[in-house]
Amino acid sequence: MINNAGLANLPRTITVDGYETTFATNYLAAFLLANLLLDRLKWSAPARIVNVS
Repeated sequence: MINNAGLANLPRTITVDGYETTFATNYLAAFLLANLLLDRLKWSAPARIVNVS
């Protein structure tokens, strides 16, 4: 799985959860997706998670 998200949001905005939008998109979304797919990735061994920034 390759995580590659990039957002530079000007002006600064906050999500409904209270996180800054750029942080939520660039970091939290990739973490959440990896956690949601973790069982499938383990089943697909040898699988890798690659984060691109």
